[in-house]
Amino acid sequence: MRHYDNLPVMVWEDDRSAMRVRAQLLHEEPLILNMGNPFVVDAADESCGCRPQMEGDRYLGCDPQRALAMLAAGNGWGALNAVGQAAAQAGFVADLEPSRGRIVLHD
Repeated sequence: MRHYDNLPVMVWEDDRSAMRVRAQLLHEEPLILNMGNPFVVDAADESCGCRPQMEGDRYLGCDPQRALAMLAAGNGWGALNAVGQAAAQAGFVADLEPSRGRIVLHD
């Protein structure tokens, strides 16, 4: 299991948070994005390239552009689309942890 102990954490406060997150990603620096609860993940499956992990309610290795577009639509967080594009541009993947309310963007 991958450990995220050394990754910086950013808290999603509102759509303006997307600018700070994008800047971090475009410098090719991974991060943990705390979205808070509730964090609805309806379609994190093969369409997003995710590998569901049965124990722990996690989805690993998701295509960030597709996964964050799905999250943007499902949660009403439109600015996540730009974050997903920046993560894809940086060559990152997304790990989704709905029960912890976070998205991990890493290489």
